Amino acid sequence: MTQVFISYSRKDLAFVEHLAEDLKAAGLEVWYDLSGLDGGTRWGREIQTAIQQSQVFVVVLSPNSVESEWVEKEFMYANSLKRKIIPLLYQPCETPMWFINLHFIDVQGTNYDSHFWIILKAMGVKPGDGKAKTKPVSALPVIPPPPEMESPLPGRDEPKKKENLKAPKVRPVWILALIGLAIVIVVAVWKMPALADRLAPTPTSTVTSTAAATPTQTLVPTYTNTSTPTQTFVPSPTFTAMPTIDPKTGTVTGSVGWGYQPVEGVVVTLCTKWAYTCTGVKFSDVTNAGGKFTITGVSPGDYQLITKYPGQTDESRASGQGGWPLSIQVTAGQMVKVESVSICKDDLEIYFPTIKGNTVTFVWKAYPDATSYVGYLPQQPSWTTSSTLYTVNMQSGSYQLLIEVKRKDLGCARGYLNFTVP
Repeated sequence: MTQVFISYSRKDLAFVEHLAEDLKAAGLEVWYDLSGLDGGTRWGREIQTAIQQSQVFVVVLSPNSVESEWVEKEFMYANSLKRKIIPLLYQPCETPMWFINLHFIDVQGTNYDSHFWIILKAMGVKPGDGKAKTKPVSALPVIPPPPEMESPLPGRDEPKKKENLKAPKVRPVWILALIGLAIVIVVAVWKMPALADRLAPTPTSTVTSTAAATPTQTLVPTYTNTSTPTQTFVPSPTFTAMPTIDPKTGTVTGSVGWGYQPVEGVVVTLCTKWAYTCTGVKFSDVTNAGGKFTITGVSPGDYQLITKYPGQTDESRASGQGGWPLSIQVTAGQMVKVESVSICKDDLEIYFPTIKGNTVTFVWKAYPDATSYVGYLPQQPSWTTSSTLYTVNMQSGSYQLLIEVKRKDLGCARGYLNFTVP
């Protein structure tokens, strides 16, 4: 007995059940899935087996089935087994590319009844064979296609279209009503200017606005006069006052600059004992916008002058002539004036050197306005270069590199680097 496999979307189940009943009545064995596999949970082994055992593969075409990946899988599998494939157009839809060379049977609406014998013929069932019949057992319900895909059959809906094109009857009463409404509108528009003149208020707003503007203008000088005394309270930025000298203590004044520019916010410290940080008695002040500092109440003794500029992590000891530490002696009641102290910024960026055997290459970042660089290494003569690269031969050991920057504005900058030659 010929077995027919029906591939469809679960949304078209009502049509498939009627189709299955009619095919069974024609003496065919029918298999179609009722397990809900169309939902996409899995493609069951039983479906594959049913397709293998079927000689005819029927696919119900509708907008629902062409979107189902499981219907596509079933078609591809049946085609690979070279089964006879019969597409039935149940509802108008965009035909998938895998059906492009196949002829489908139109079973839309009442076409199902008139074309059922074509379905049986395509399956190889003749009208005289056993239980074969050319009409379905029961009339199928007419399931209309979606509105956006509705495509009426030729010659089916022409009478309805002609009725819809008939012009509506116009009664004389409506014509008279429209003419009367037009007359009323014309009269209303014609009378509107006179009505607007009668309703317009008296022009008293001119006097009101003039009176309101008068007090507003008198407020302007009042506001100007009140702001004038405020400007007289701005203090004059003078620094003429000298510090008062205590007869028992001393005062130290001076200025800090970087090159020719004063530096604000530098912490200036007098320290009795310094080893990269102050560990003894200290007195401090911070430079103002002019780079000046005043340290009062200094106890008598010998001090070193220490500076720390904004952003610096370590303190720096100021140097006097010849590069020696700047030493200051303060006696009771003495006033010491330091003319100028130049800070040295430790912000030169030096990259880790390249070491090949005993050859060491140093590279550093170009410093703004630098004219030259002076390098110092232990057990090596110092060197001066305008480049940012220097190569030297060194023996194995641990070293510290110091590079000082010479600038156009005489500002002091330097950088340190610890490294080891293997």
